[in-house]
Amino acid sequence: MAVEEKVLTKIAYYYYKQDLTQSEIAQRLHMSRQRVNRLLKKSRELGIVDINIKGYEEYLINLESEIEKKFSLKRVMVAQPQEDEDLFHSLGRAGVELMTDLLEDNLTIGISWGRTIYNTVNYFPVLKGKYKNIKALQLVGSLNNLGDTRLTNDITKNFAEKIDAKAFYMFAPTFVSQKETKDTLMKEDSLKKLFNLFNYCDIILGSVGLMAASTSMLKDQQQFLNPKDYNELKEKGAVGNICLNYFDKNGKKIDCDFNSRVMGIDIESIKRSKNFVCITGGEDKHEALLAALKGNYIDTLVIDKDTADYIMNH
Repeated sequence: MAVEEKVLTKIAYYYYKQDLTQSEIAQRLHMSRQRVNRLLKKSRELGIVDINIKGYEEYLINLESEIEKKFSLKRVMVAQPQEDEDLFHSLGRAGVELMTDLLEDNLTIGISWGRTIYNTVNYFPVLKGKYKNIKALQLVGSLNNLGDTRLTNDITKNFAEKIDAKAFYMFAPTFVSQKETKDTLMKEDSLKKLFNLFNYCDIILGSVGLMAASTSMLKDQQQFLNPKDYNELKEKGAVGNICLNYFDKNGKKIDCDFNSRVMGIDIESIKRSKNFVCITGGEDKHEALLAALKGNYIDTLVIDKDTADYIMNH
């Protein structure tokens, strides 16, 4: 189904089934009340609204709404894969639907890494000239991975080019061996400016990472965490991470030496963002995602149906 028809269906559901006011719908979907009014009228003209709301089951709107309510989220979208479509491609397509709804002038957008973010940006349409004064920030430093197309600098560059945003890159590795090295790097003006911008993100486009010796993104590379860091995180109960900020099963940030050596946005800046858009899915991410939701790091969520069922039942 077309993106517009899905939006019309969701608005109709909120208005006619949940008795939300037009102002409440506008706030939830980040659009003007006047636009909500026009779309409600259009939903009637197109026959989407009759006695019942068509597409209710198809679009899993009830499940999305229940998750929004349970975790106090701004918006949830459950991705529906096309026939024989890879999970990460379906999540990427859904991520595009949601992100294009959120785009407007004068935004500061932080870009993370990983397969889902790579696919979201890869599917993103070219919107040159449509928006003005958008900044795209690289949130985590770059590993020297010899051609891995999912690295955060490449993803940031691709996204910025598609929407004519001004890109701010992090000219630094993902992490360093000693805290003193990070302290030295942070004296550079370009890094100080970028890290200061992290405090003003309107949107962060990110995902949830696993607590594993090597992430899926780096499975063909050398071990991501050295044994000392890995063992310390495991002993302290780490189950996942956001932009390499590790947390336990309750979403509490892990206090460890590794944090002081990561070149990237910290968890406090992530929480200060106006809208952390998390795109993730798959059984291996269930525990980490649930912990991130408990930690109140996420504002907007794109997931697959199995993941949606899991977090609703735990």
